Amino acid sequence: MAEISTFLYCENAQPLPNGGMTINGPMQIITPKYIPGVFSFTIFFGIIGIDLSDPHTLQIKFMKKGENKALVDTDKLNLQNQEIKANILPLDMRGFMANLDFRNVELETEGEYVTKVILDGELKGEFPIKAKAVNNE
Repeated sequence: MAEISTFLYCENAQPLPNGGMTINGPMQIITPKYIPGVFSFTIFFGIIGIDLSDPHTLQIKFMKKGENKALVDTDKLNLQNQEIKANILPLDMRGFMANLDFRNVELETEGEYVTKVILDGELKGEFPIKAKAVNNE
């Protein structure tokens, strides 16, 4: 069964030529200069226990905790099928890692926000983060 193995908020993530990833500025809290205002950040996550030779959909939603309106909603993204010729890992250890950039997300109030990761229509995880302006008077 597919599950989230890794999740991280950060300033940005950049792929390396060898297939790795550089994570810049990991965040425990979102700290824009002002709220209300806009803020850009990246999420980095991994999913294991997924057969990538089968079709899948992925949806990411970022919202104020306790509200239904998403500030960011990717809608359903079709994951590209991967031809797996000889995989030495058992299915429960197979998966992928990905990152998504969220640019100029409107934060109207301070408080707790959450990212929801939905795979094949099923909620796989909710990842909270708090937001606090550093220059509000």
